[in-house]
Amino acid sequence: MRKKGGGVKLYLPEEWQEVEFEKIIICIVNHKAKLEMMNQLLDLGIAKERIGFIEEYLKNYDVKITVEGKDTVNILANGITVRCTNEIEYMIAQEILAGEEYGFHTSGKYFVIDIGMNIGCTALYFASQKNVTSVYGFEPFKGVYDKAVSNISLNRKEIREKIQTYNVGLGKTDGIEKYIAHEGIYESAGIKKVQEGAVHSDCIIEQEMKQASGVLGGIMQAHEEHCLMKIDCEGAEYGILEDLINSGNIREVDTIIMEWHVGKYIQLENLLNQAGYAYVLNKNSRDFGMCYAWREKR
Repeated sequence: MRKKGGGVKLYLPEEWQEVEFEKIIICIVNHKAKLEMMNQLLDLGIAKERIGFIEEYLKNYDVKITVEGKDTVNILANGITVRCTNEIEYMIAQEILAGEEYGFHTSGKYFVIDIGMNIGCTALYFASQKNVTSVYGFEPFKGVYDKAVSNISLNRKEIREKIQTYNVGLGKTDGIEKYIAHEGIYESAGIKKVQEGAVHSDCIIEQEMKQASGVLGGIMQAHEEHCLMKIDCEGAEYGILEDLINSGNIREVDTIIMEWHVGKYIQLENLLNQAGYAYVLNKNSRDFGMCYAWREKR
């Protein structure tokens, strides 16, 4: 836009080629609308280098967003690069890398178990921390797992080499469990465990699960550092915690950062109390929230 006679001249997108400008900044909040506007600009022949996003100019954000092509941006924040091919991935990457949703700061040495690795944002975030020695990422859904592996490959060797990935789902026991699978752009929203007695019209898939204690016990025993466990597994968290408590492996976990689901915060409170954690448990009107748990020093 330009000022004209004390007013403001507004240009339609198709008129922008006639205007001299350095960069067009997309200021829309909604991530879907951001990408739609970006695609429209690309269709009009605007060079991708001349398209920017308002997040890059916010004083509390350390983020750069580069346009790679239709529906595709790279998010660069805190020394990490993640490629996003839809609005869900864009939102996840921005929340974790720029917004530091899992921001955990300590001087002690830690290894991280990432249950629900998704497209790799959290694994990369923790691996970029100097005091984190290793990250073990678990993601059951093959399509999402492959995106995580690809994103990890975009980053520096010293970050990549800290991360071990597993295309495995963790649960209370070995066996087959039913999950709601999302398709298309919502694939990266993850799969959600089907709750007993619930009726769904969504796409239901059967997913092989491994008993959490059987997979994680050996990893825990191989480390002398503190253990941070990040959990975001769409309803499977209760069975995982119950198994780790019953096996005694929970005693090796010093800190938990998790997103809880399906409205079972009372069950989560009981499990955390049983395991001896102090915790902050966020509740809201929806069926999920954040939880931060730690062991108090005496």
